[in-house]
Amino acid sequence: MQFHIRKHTGEKPYKCDQCSYKCKQSCDLRRHIRIRHSLTEGVERKHCMALHIRKHTGEKPYTCNYCDRKFKQSSHLYTHVKVRHS
Repeated sequence: MQFHIRKHTGEKPYKCDQCSYKCKQSCDLRRHIRIRHSLTEGVERKHCMALHIRKHTGEKPYTCNYCDRKFKQSSHLYTHVKVRHS
């Protein structure tokens, strides 16, 4: 739903720390970094595997400082804070 909203608002909350690239989804930023800034495929796979494992374990390591809600991905926490607490 957040991605759909960003399509209409043009919001691009994910920013490359190595250049001026901005995007709507964290996966687009990871792909950009891998392609443009030589992020190794192994690091990308490790990150994706960690996200996949969280789907099965239910682990939610990212906690909102405002309401203690927990999230599986930092990008989901970022969106939550921006929408609910700003």
